[in-house]
Amino acid sequence: MVLLVAVALAEPVVATGFDVPGVLPAGWSTQVGATTGSGDKEPSIGIVPEGRDGSQALRFVGRGDVERWPVVLSRAEPAALGDRFLVEGWVRTEGLRREGGQFDNRYLGMVFEDAKGEIVEVGGKPVQAVQAAPDQDWTRLSICAAVPDGAVSGRVVLFVSMTGTAWVDDVSAERIPAPEWAVTETTRHRFHTLPGGPMTEAQRKRNGAILAELEGRLGLRASEPIDYFRYPDRATKTCLTGNAGNAHVSDEHTLHSLWPVDSHETVHVIARQNGRCDSPFLVEGLAVAMSGQWMGEGLDVWVRRFREDGRLPPLSRLLTSFQEVDDRLTYPVAGSFVAFLLCRGDMSTFLTVYYGEGSVHERLREAYGADLETLEREWLAGIGG
Repeated sequence: MVLLVAVALAEPVVATGFDVPGVLPAGWSTQVGATTGSGDKEPSIGIVPEGRDGSQALRFVGRGDVERWPVVLSRAEPAALGDRFLVEGWVRTEGLRREGGQFDNRYLGMVFEDAKGEIVEVGGKPVQAVQAAPDQDWTRLSICAAVPDGAVSGRVVLFVSMTGTAWVDDVSAERIPAPEWAVTETTRHRFHTLPGGPMTEAQRKRNGAILAELEGRLGLRASEPIDYFRYPDRATKTCLTGNAGNAHVSDEHTLHSLWPVDSHETVHVIARQNGRCDSPFLVEGLAVAMSGQWMGEGLDVWVRRFREDGRLPPLSRLLTSFQEVDDRLTYPVAGSFVAFLLCRGDMSTFLTVYYGEGSVHERLREAYGADLETLEREWLAGIGG
């Protein structure tokens, strides 16, 4: 996935094409990154004239008998909390595969260190990285790495620890300082925007009207102001939040969106300010049901289509594995079923299920007097098709 981040004041800190035959660029080094035995056999790592335009490139050649796998690192660059580094490079691979106890490392990324030179992990992982495919032609890989708390420096890291061949060319890293948001406050919102992603006065008013309308329909109120961060493009949102989706909610009062008006995420904020729901199916179902449509078409239209082509999964699966199924299917299905529940009962009845504890199956039975299978049959019978 290529991320092109248009944030002002990006500062190049690493740039190399591995141009000197046989020699790593100044400041680059290797150290052991993994071992698969007690021996000292290493892969072949060198600069060869096999770059993407016929120039030099860094090449890794791994074999089944290798037991010590070096990682290639750039020099340490100063890093500060709030900064991000956009790391990019061209990678080609051929026949990468695990043999024996080898590890599935085939990545380009960034590792951060504290003042003592110790690695500072992020989410329990020592490196923020993007994996190459086992077999690919020259492909530009990118990752936006956030500086973790406690880190004072960062290094670009290149690592392959498996059998096969990988080539790397034109590696770069840019430091992207924390952006300066323009903030506009209203009585119910704080709107945050960046250049290239504006929000008009009419759009701010529309968001305010949507908030009031949804509060009325839900019978809930957002007691705290909503921080609405609007991004100019997906790459910027991904780099600044680590979430590549169109929009998401990060806490009880903060939503992040590519759109200048967002009713779906507003539902999430209102709901979260009034309690927590432990079911992604119900969480997304409520937000979609409030809109009554998905990608411009009615929710029941989507369900009929999925049913006709055999893609409609049982609701029991979506209740337990919602995030493992394609969201182009799960969202309209969940929205349609929640809309059915709202018609069968009312919002207050549904919210007892939404905010309840214990099994969702039991909560549905208690609220609607029927088990999930019965409710599912009624729902599908009403949709027809």
